Amino acid sequence: MELLKIIKSGELYKLRKYRIKRSFLRDYKKNKLHPIQTFLIHRRGFTVGDWNIMKVNKNNYKSYLSSKQYSSIHPINGFYSKMIDDKMAVKYIVNGTELAKCMPDYYYTIDEEGNLYPLMDATSESAIFKDVLELLKQKGKLAIKLVDGAIGKGFYKATFDGNVIYVNEKSMTEKQFVSFLRGCRHYIISEYLRPHPDMAKFWPDTTNTMRYLVGKVGREWRMIKCFVRFGSKKTGVVENFNRGGVLCYVNNDGYFNNGYVLTQKGKKSSSQTISIHPDTKQKLEGRIPCWDQVLKAVSEFEKLMPQAKYLGFDFVITADNQVKILEINSLTSLDSIQMDGSILETENGRWFFSSFPSIAKSLND
Repeated sequence: MELLKIIKSGELYKLRKYRIKRSFLRDYKKNKLHPIQTFLIHRRGFTVGDWNIMKVNKNNYKSYLSSKQYSSIHPINGFYSKMIDDKMAVKYIVNGTELAKCMPDYYYTIDEEGNLYPLMDATSESAIFKDVLELLKQKGKLAIKLVDGAIGKGFYKATFDGNVIYVNEKSMTEKQFVSFLRGCRHYIISEYLRPHPDMAKFWPDTTNTMRYLVGKVGREWRMIKCFVRFGSKKTGVVENFNRGGVLCYVNNDGYFNNGYVLTQKGKKSSSQTISIHPDTKQKLEGRIPCWDQVLKAVSEFEKLMPQAKYLGFDFVITADNQVKILEINSLTSLDSIQMDGSILETENGRWFFSSFPSIAKSLND
């Protein structure tokens, strides 16, 4: 009855207490561990995936921010979470401000019924699918992505090499490309961002996005965690860690050293530390280009949306030395912020204690 009332009210952010139950249920359906092992992990407050990837064990689990604790505080941004996660909404929020230059060009959108509409950066007012084809020929590359997609879901990289069209490296005729577009629903067609040379050397075929995670205490913002992800042969056109990408943590000054990959050992997925990219053999160390511009962009957005309390900015540093906000996330995955140890034991991670006394209390119990 309570669940039905929440759905009818439209206040879906109140469903947070059901999120962890759904995650636990998925573990029983999908993971390969014995049900008793799964139960013991759940009893300690973790999903099987978080437990394994973060290398939590029965001796150290009390020092970690657990899956259950993390789920209970979300959505931290309440009603505004939906707005933050919507790429179109973020584009409109910054439109007409100094931050507008930090957003990729948005050319067209396809709604839930398959209708095509021109957006603010379209080069013409007409909107037929052949216009997108002509735009692709003009630009060479386009990004085609879900308005509210996450973890690389529903992302397509369209390329025209002068003769052939490719969508996620699959060749298409012009007719097939138009047919593909007609099948898309709730998509944005935007500028494709090319990575900065300092980032492309690790992997040239993906944008190599950096997540900059911040939290708010009173009127003060602070960095909680920062990491950059590089693509690999396994990831295709995206660079997601869970698909085989490389994740490197970035410190407060923009430097990174060493990284993590996901490995499979028998029935168990786990993270492994590496110092060299598995495919390009580049040593995983360096500094994020245009770091000061990144910090400025974060500061400017926070002024536009002071209601937000927890934001995960996805930045791309482009080939022409520009800082672009690819999207903003209201819920960063827990495993991505604790593979190198408990977030609660870091200076930046003290934000969780100051913002949520219940977390500090549960660690002392």
